[in-house]
Amino acid sequence: MDSCISVLSNIKTCIETIISEMESFDAIQKLNFEQFPVYSNAMAALQISIKKLHEVFILEIPTKHNLKFAFIDILQIEINNFKEVLAECKIWSDNATNNQCFYLYRCSFMALNPPSIMEKKIEDVFEKIKPLLKELDELEKNIFGSAIEIKHPILQKAWMLVGANQLNETFLPADTIIQGLFFLLKKEENGTLKKEDYCKKMIEEFIKLIDSSAGTPPDNKITLLELNQIEITEENKLSVKKLLGIQKQPDEIIITEISTEFKEPIKVLFNHPVEIPNCEGYGANWPSKKACEFIVSAENINNLDFFGIDFEINAGDQGWGGTGHDQVRFQVNDIMPQVAFSIWRDKVPDGNYKFNIGPDKVKLGDTVKLWLCSAPWGGWDARMNSCKAFLKFA
Repeated sequence: MDSCISVLSNIKTCIETIISEMESFDAIQKLNFEQFPVYSNAMAALQISIKKLHEVFILEIPTKHNLKFAFIDILQIEINNFKEVLAECKIWSDNATNNQCFYLYRCSFMALNPPSIMEKKIEDVFEKIKPLLKELDELEKNIFGSAIEIKHPILQKAWMLVGANQLNETFLPADTIIQGLFFLLKKEENGTLKKEDYCKKMIEEFIKLIDSSAGTPPDNKITLLELNQIEITEENKLSVKKLLGIQKQPDEIIITEISTEFKEPIKVLFNHPVEIPNCEGYGANWPSKKACEFIVSAENINNLDFFGIDFEINAGDQGWGGTGHDQVRFQVNDIMPQVAFSIWRDKVPDGNYKFNIGPDKVKLGDTVKLWLCSAPWGGWDARMNSCKAFLKFA
């Protein structure tokens, strides 16, 4: 594994040098080396692939692919050869375009070293690299599987931790992604989590929201499309903690109740107007009412970090016929409302629901609104009887 990482590191550094030098070769481009843009684009794509492989090998994810890795040593040799030819081109470029050189010297130099010779040198060495690029592409597909389609780097790595028999699936059980993120978080924290159960719960709540983000009712199956709903930021792509919206792992958890300004039980009929702001996914823009609205605030928290909001809500539907379609959605400030949960009379007979808005989505000082949404079919309605909220600090 260490030798793989070392080789990938060397190739990565070499490609960075090549790209830097190619970007500075204005003179070569002016001399109309027809294939030069092709080489440049290929190196840029190669840089991305090597960087991705380097990152996942550092995490010790694709150990089962070591035997397929031998050609990378050959790629390292050819990339170094390519860099050396580019160094020759740089010398050639300097001599060919330096107006301060003696005129007859430049004429002589160009006669002995015409552009066609330099172009042929680059072409020959690149021809040896081309078949290796195809092998690299295949290795990347074998290692990443379906995860190659996942945009967020942390979620991509969590998917790749599954067994080889699941790697190419288009969806995975929610528990599998939760386990992957938990493993990555633990590795991130050097193998020690002070509150393992709480950390796992945070990840479960995070995945629970992803499960309902792509327009279908939650089904405990996480699809590629659902994972690609997560926005990539400069912050959250760095670590699992940042993805969850926290700066440190929790130590002692402090919970304090906050008023949600929920006044009295409310009911939304199937023919009620649509009051919720424009939203997306299954149940979007259905008959709806605002259930409550409050500002996230707390006193005497003594510089503790905010870890999100837990809700306890009692809700139900019309009590007969179909179920599982009415929803409660949450909205933070003016961001598009998201599904908190669907109301399932048969699965939750007592009507007591719990959900969490994590610190990746809400901060102190934000305004939170809850919306009750009914299915728009004759006879349907949605009801909310109570709503409590608890702020968490650590």
